[in-house]
Amino acid sequence: MDLKPLVVRGAEHFLEPNRFLDCAAAPILTPVGSVAGVLNVSVPTSVASAYALGLVEIAIDQIEYRQFVGAFPQHHILRLHPDRELLGTPKEGVLVFDGSRLVAANRYGLAILNLNWKALGQHDFGELFDVGAHDNPAEYVSQAIRSSDGRLLYSGKRDVRPTALTVPSHRPQFERIALTRPVYDTAMGTDIERSLRVMECGIPIILSGETGCGKEVFARHLHALSSRATRPFVAVNCAGLPESLIEAELFGYLEGAFTGARKTGSKGLVREADGGILLLDEIGDMPLPAQARLLRVLQEREVIPLGGSKPVPVDFLLICASHLNLEELVAAKQFRQDLYYRISQFRMHLKPLREHTDLALLISELWLQTTSGDERYQLAPETLQLLAQHDWPGNYRQLVGVLRTLFALAEPTIAVLPSALPHEIAAAPPEANASTGKYFEAKTKAILKDVLDQHDGNISRAARSLGISRGTLYRRLIQPEGKKE
Repeated sequence: MDLKPLVVRGAEHFLEPNRFLDCAAAPILTPVGSVAGVLNVSVPTSVASAYALGLVEIAIDQIEYRQFVGAFPQHHILRLHPDRELLGTPKEGVLVFDGSRLVAANRYGLAILNLNWKALGQHDFGELFDVGAHDNPAEYVSQAIRSSDGRLLYSGKRDVRPTALTVPSHRPQFERIALTRPVYDTAMGTDIERSLRVMECGIPIILSGETGCGKEVFARHLHALSSRATRPFVAVNCAGLPESLIEAELFGYLEGAFTGARKTGSKGLVREADGGILLLDEIGDMPLPAQARLLRVLQEREVIPLGGSKPVPVDFLLICASHLNLEELVAAKQFRQDLYYRISQFRMHLKPLREHTDLALLISELWLQTTSGDERYQLAPETLQLLAQHDWPGNYRQLVGVLRTLFALAEPTIAVLPSALPHEIAAAPPEANASTGKYFEAKTKAILKDVLDQHDGNISRAARSLGISRGTLYRRLIQPEGKKE
């Protein structure tokens, strides 16, 4: 039986006393495809409930993802996704192998391989992936791998245990300066939820903020939490495309549309985002002719490639980002007023680092990401204080770059900033010793206890306000000072 999410609205209820409710429900499936339960959200019909089913599905993704934690200690677990950014999130595919036989999975893992639950117990590893007949799933953990139909997939860690930290045998090779996951202050958790609700209703979002403040990371996080997480996320830097080519890059073109065009033509980035999410970064730098074409695409939900006459339907959710003031650009006639009104229904402003009230705690979390949780490397309190006092005009981009440099040059306790760093950051105070790690842990615990007191001892609300998980907060509070997790 094929169980699917369902919304029952008001008068559709069989029992008349329930007709004042809108109900959204979806099944919770076990790793072998059986039904573990059903999650339902009911709200009065007078309350807007367009996003209720999306929130139910997000919650179910989290529940089903947690079912794999520690559940298959004797099996090989392969975690993969065609988008490297979604590894480690509930949207990643999870496949469980007994030897080489596929015996369990989550729905995303099956979808990535174009399989259904009947495939469990019916396929070997070598049938599903382009590997040798005798290859073992364990050999492909944290490596790229191709499916049997040739698609490139990325693989993550074999198992995710919330109570343990994996100490790497070597320091990671940094491929991007972006964060692996977003780190925000106490108010941003609510902003993420609001942004997600608006976006899931098909309403465009504008992310504003200074350069380097994490607009693309925020957008990717929304994509990972959205109902379209398994569909494309296409980020376009409007400032990075030549003005003469931006329309061709965005909307595509047919063969021979202009001199130098590919013989096979091009779909264009807008069509690449079909079914998923399109991020137009630095949209304020988009030329006016391209703005006119974009407005038509948003109104008609179709694209006409350059050199063509037949429109192609497209379906995508739109996120725009800019460090410029779009209202000022409209007033200066450098940005179309009609396009601004079309995309400006909801705006989220991301604060620069210097305005964060808990910058030291944020830097500590970023440091944990940079070191992959390796507690052999700790920031001395004096170093942390110096970093927290800096203005960081380059925001996250600058801070993450400095932390990566520190990790590359790190001794077990980082008490003095290397002189190779920018001179305004590198003047660390001389007093530091090997016991500073314990001092920092105590200070962190004191901050967390203060936040917990502000929420009357409610761990869930305190964790939500900090932007961390309930389990992380609980472990940090109960961990004895000086003892590693």
